[in-house]
Amino acid sequence: MNKHKYTVNRLASAKYKTTTIILVIVFLLSSCEKVLETYIGLPLQPTNINSEYKPGLNIFGMLKAGNTMDTINHFFEVHFIPYVFDTITDINIYDANIALNHNNDTLLLTDRGDGHYYNYSITPTPGDKWNYSCVYDTFNVTSSTIIPNMPTVDKNTISIGENNLSFKIKHDTSAYMYDIYYIDEYSHAFKRIVPDNTNIEINLNIDYHESSSINRLYVIAYDKNYEKYVSTSNTFFKPNAFRPRFTTVNGGYGCFGSLTSLSIDLKDI
Repeated sequence: MNKHKYTVNRLASAKYKTTTIILVIVFLLSSCEKVLETYIGLPLQPTNINSEYKPGLNIFGMLKAGNTMDTINHFFEVHFIPYVFDTITDINIYDANIALNHNNDTLLLTDRGDGHYYNYSITPTPGDKWNYSCVYDTFNVTSSTIIPNMPTVDKNTISIGENNLSFKIKHDTSAYMYDIYYIDEYSHAFKRIVPDNTNIEINLNIDYHESSSINRLYVIAYDKNYEKYVSTSNTFFKPNAFRPRFTTVNGGYGCFGSLTSLSIDLKDI
């Protein structure tokens, strides 16, 4: 009885394997890639990458509000993303028409000569909305950002030790990511935090030098666009599959975002 059952199972297994092989061959011959992807559980590489990929502009723009660690309150650049088979050696674009609009006022940006664009009259303020437009050739890239509110650190929670700096940041829905920097004459420390809906407790490993003339803490809050761009663009878990470029802008690739920076002199605490 058992021997007969075993023979039946072997025959059924052999029949299943034969059927599977036939199905795979049929799918391959008929070019039913989508069906085959589902059947074998693996995505296939597209036969023509150019059919999946469109050339265009890759922009990056960042508005800065608050006391940042440099003297530049904004940064903008534009690159051309060609087809994979094009032989362009310089992808920087030096004559794009870039405009920012805020409260119905339009500010035009000028190229410095190195592919970086500027306008010294830009003065971002937390809570403001800024619109972005970049026009070059037949391409038009648009986006918008809302400047995050100034980060709020509960100074009563600041604790400084030889090897540790701890404090709390009050929750703010306008901030989607925080960068924490500690800087003195001899060392620095860094931490990146993506907040949830509660107050954030920061513990930063530092090498504190009380003799330093500078002991400064920077808390930088980023908008939704930038957080999404840096946290998503380098994440991809599909083996052997075409990877589309990630973007937070319309009509092209890249990111237009904003940040607000809080500076605290720890010697005043």
